[in-house]
Amino acid sequence: MLEGLAPIPRTNTGPCLIFRRADELLDEADKKILFEAIDNKLFSNLGLAEQLTQRGFPISENSIRKHRLGKCSCAR
Repeated sequence: MLEGLAPIPRTNTGPCLIFRRADELLDEADKKILFEAIDNKLFSNLGLAEQLTQRGFPISENSIRKHRLGKCSCAR
């Protein structure tokens, strides 16, 4: 049943969604605030995603989680 199971080659390298969206939507001061918040473990992934989205920076908790865990495209 599972013969031939193989990973799909990753083609998405470079900046992750957080970096790409930050470049599109934020000035340098806001980028600094964003990345300090991402590094701050007092923010939960969901709590941070909700606050950012409410402030006009739509992002999912999954994107934040992957970035924090080093599993996003910018970490590769």
